[in-house]
Amino acid sequence: MVAVNLSVDISNARFGSLTAMSQSGWHIQSSGRRMPIWRCKCDCGSELDVRKTYLTSGDTKSCGCLRRRTTASLKMKHGMAHKSSTYDIWVLMRQRCNNPRANGFRYYGGRGVTVCERWDDYANFLSDMGERPTGLTLDRRDPYGNYEPSNCRWETWTVQNNNKRTHALVDNDMRRMTL
Repeated sequence: MVAVNLSVDISNARFGSLTAMSQSGWHIQSSGRRMPIWRCKCDCGSELDVRKTYLTSGDTKSCGCLRRRTTASLKMKHGMAHKSSTYDIWVLMRQRCNNPRANGFRYYGGRGVTVCERWDDYANFLSDMGERPTGLTLDRRDPYGNYEPSNCRWETWTVQNNNKRTHALVDNDMRRMTL
C-alpha cells in the first residue's frame, strides 16, 4: 500500500478527466483517520467531491461520463443492445456456453456445447438467423450439437420442449414422437 501525504496540495493537478480545484472537506474513517476530500471539475463540466486517495490511486478518473461514453460506444457497434429480443437471446446463448458462472452453464458450455466462431459477432448471428419472430425461441435441431447456422432455428416453446436430450424418441407409423 502506498502512503498518501495528506498535506500535499493537489490544486490544478489532473487525474484522468478530473482537475482538482480545492479541498472541500474530510472523510472520517471508523478508525478516526481523516481523509481529505477534493472538489474536482470534470472535462465534461460537472463538478464533484472525491476522496484524494481515489484520485491518486486512479480509482476515480471522471464524474462517470467516461463510463457512459464507453458503454454508449459499445451499444452503438450494432445499435441493438437492450432494444431487441434477438440481441438478448444472442447474449444469453453466448453466456450459457462461455461463462461458468452463468445459469445453465453446466448444461451447455459445461457439456462442451459451443457457439461457432462466426457468431461471436452479433451482426453475423443476425444475418444468419434473422430477427426473432414473435413467440419463437432459439432451438438447436440436434440438442447434442453446437450453436451454429446449420443446427439452429426459431421454434415454438412446444417444439423446443419436445426437442430435449432428456426426452426419449419413438417412431410411430406416422411420425417421430417423444415419450
